[in-house]
Amino acid sequence: MLAAVPAVADPRITCRGPEGGHLGAGPACSSLTGLLAGRNVVVTLQLTRDEPQALAGRLIWQTTGGMVSGPIVEVTSADRPLDRRAGERLARGLVQVSDLP
Repeated sequence: MLAAVPAVADPRITCRGPEGGHLGAGPACSSLTGLLAGRNVVVTLQLTRDEPQALAGRLIWQTTGGMVSGPIVEVTSADRPLDRRAGERLARGLVQVSDLP
């Protein structure tokens, strides 16, 4: 008897951010892709703030009932400009606080 092996789907991620921002959506989007690997989700990362000392955003995802917006997460630095590690921290924070399927 043969059993079907369930297919592992990759997430579909769209990343958006303000034009001309400090870091852009790239670092957070790359980290998000890794964090959600193997999950069958459709997610949009929406940066709401991209400044030298503040990066903020939220996840928006699709469910059978429609689109859901998660809470805004912010990463800040009081004494120096943010680097790409801020994008990684933002992605981890967003996954932790969002109730993704």
